[in-house]
Parts: sequence; C-alpha cells; structure tokens
Amino acid sequence: ISLRMHYLPQSGATVERLKTKNQAYIARFALGRDYHKLIRKRLTQLSKKIEEQVGEHCYRAFVDSAPVLERQVA
Repeated sequence: ISLRMHYLPQSGATVERLKTKNQAYIARFALGRDYHKLIRKRLTQLSKKIEEQVGEHCYRAFVDSAPVLERQVA
C-alpha cells in the first residue's frame, strides 16, 4: 500500500510565518513535527487496524528509509 498525506497543518501561525520577510526558514516541512516519525506512526496504526480485519500479516512502515519506486506504485 502506498499512501500520501499532508503532514503540516495549515494553521494560521505557520502560514503567517512563511509570509514574514524578516524571518528565515529552511524549508516549509521543517516548521512542523518530524514528518518521518508522524507518518511512520500513522502507518503502523493503519497496519494494526488492517490486522484486526484480515488477520496477522507482514508489513513494514517506512518513510524515506528504504528504496521504493513510489511513483510507479502510486
């Protein structure tokens, strides 16, 4: 299963910070929590819900930590 999600909430404070010219930021994703941990946790939760429905199965939840041709999979 290949998934995508918006991991940075569109809060007013975040968007306003991006508009402020006298403040610097490295990248938009750096404004929120570490997306690797956030998405991996949610993928693990999803896998456990799938196990409840279909039984035990092998899975590996990862974000940018293994080679996957996600464009072709998606």
